[in-house]
Amino acid sequence: KTPVFFETNHAQWVNVQSFGANPDDAADDATAIQAAIDSTAAGQPNAGKTVLHFPQGTLPTSRYLVGSTVTLRHGIRKIEGNFARLSASGEFFEDWN
Repeated sequence: KTPVFFETNHAQWVNVQSFGANPDDAADDATAIQAAIDSTAAGQPNAGKTVLHFPQGTLPTSRYLVGSTVTLRHGIRKIEGNFARLSASGEFFEDWN
């Protein structure tokens, strides 16, 4: 059974937009997303935070573009994003078969 994790204290959330991810442009957000994740490592500004937050964009076509591998690590236990979308993009994901 998949474990359920609730964290309602927003002080424990890391916002990917604070690291440059933008759902309203056509740029690759992978580096910004990875920076947000890595900021939760011991000794980093967001050490111990457990939720990676993807805020909703402002456009109907808004989405976070991921053009390379993003590695979940450190203390991230949940990805939160009401109405946010992640889309694989670029050469790295063209032929995934």
